[in-house]
Amino acid sequence: MKILYCGVLHSYWGITTEAQYEVLHFIPTWQSMGHEVDMIDVWAADKEKLNKELLARAPLYDMLWCTIHLDEIYPETLDSLRKSTLLCGLQTDDHWRFDWVSITYSPHFDAWVSTVKERLPDYVTVPNSNPIYMPWGVNTSLFHPSEEKKDTSLHWFGQIYGDREEKLNYLKERIPLAHETFLPIADLVSSMAKSYAIVNLSHGFIP
Repeated sequence: MKILYCGVLHSYWGITTEAQYEVLHFIPTWQSMGHEVDMIDVWAADKEKLNKELLARAPLYDMLWCTIHLDEIYPETLDSLRKSTLLCGLQTDDHWRFDWVSITYSPHFDAWVSTVKERLPDYVTVPNSNPIYMPWGVNTSLFHPSEEKKDTSLHWFGQIYGDREEKLNYLKERIPLAHETFLPIADLVSSMAKSYAIVNLSHGFIP
């Protein structure tokens, strides 16, 4: 199968040169299964050029897989491509993306993947959304536990905003906690391996 992946190449709007999670996991996994995979970085060109490129290239592939971040692809572009190519979309469905991104875009795909199981009932109100639940995971052929010596109880990786600083300070007063922002992936994996547990401060789902 020929797959065209359309998503963000670098994490956090290009602040780092590290590849996005989907790039690190999906593309090598598809390739290991024998599929031919190419990629379009949605932030490498402006919106008009991106949509023109999709209309020109996607019909040459068996499937177009998109990770929609904002509104970079026109729904009309997707509707046109569905006539010749299988379309699959992915969304993390966190506390703001469902109401904005998923409701708008899911009806324009043949299949729409959500990483939040609790969100699936909400798609009943979205006609022709075709939701599929897929939890976050790791390609264990590429990433696996290491034998790093443990020296930290908890590890947290991310940006400080909202109430995260308050939560981190609360934890730090009680438990040794390592906090990092942007690291090369190899250093990040090594640092996380030295911790007994990884803490998540995201509001992944708020009913």
